[in-house]
Amino acid sequence: MRGPNLCLEGSTFGPRTISAWREAVAPFWDVEIRKEDTPDFRGQSEVYHLGNAIIGLTAASELRNERSRGLVARMGVDHVAAQLRIDGRATIRSAGHETPMGPGDVALLDLAQPLSLDSTDYRAITVIIPRGLFPEGGAGLAEAHGTVLPGATAFGALVSDHLRSLGANVPHFSPAEARVAAQATAVLLSAAARTAIGEVGRPPVPAPVFLAVRSAIDAEIASADLTVEHLCRRFGVSRSALYRLFAPMG
Repeated sequence: MRGPNLCLEGSTFGPRTISAWREAVAPFWDVEIRKEDTPDFRGQSEVYHLGNAIIGLTAASELRNERSRGLVARMGVDHVAAQLRIDGRATIRSAGHETPMGPGDVALLDLAQPLSLDSTDYRAITVIIPRGLFPEGGAGLAEAHGTVLPGATAFGALVSDHLRSLGANVPHFSPAEARVAAQATAVLLSAAARTAIGEVGRPPVPAPVFLAVRSAIDAEIASADLTVEHLCRRFGVSRSALYRLFAPMG
């Protein structure tokens, strides 16, 4: 059995705990805690490496985690997170939308985009995986940002059970097993993202569409109207499908 790569104990309360918590999550989150909650704040976290991915088993008092545009630009983190709520509730705010989540639900979060996460007292399992580890370059993950897979649904329960099992077994993984577990999790979360945006079962974009899109790009390369949105509307494809067309070309 191996111990966590980072461990924050929850035996102390107040400002010292808050300072350690903020320092530990600084690459990913700005943490806001109400002044009246400061004396009683407590948090506990165990973080394990899964190759170049990580998994965190956390519990904390009420707080807000935020990724502002400034933090996104400053840290340059190109990772995707999935968080399972074991206890407690949260509200995700991203791109003007609010999405609630509760025990058993799994949130998909693209850390290259701004968001905030307001939490009650909670326990959670969070995996953070580099985008490059996902199949097809993570197609669909950007569009699924801020969505929640309800634990009451069959597929949501599947993802929830996987993350629970990952959290229970990660202390026993060898380094090689940890890397394989991260890869398997990336495949499952990629499918979860496609489920969230309604692309499961959608047929692949045929080759003639690729040729037509490529021709349009060549013809309009100097136009200010040449955008991803313009191409999606013109050819009737989703953003992620368009990205998949050009993924083999880098």
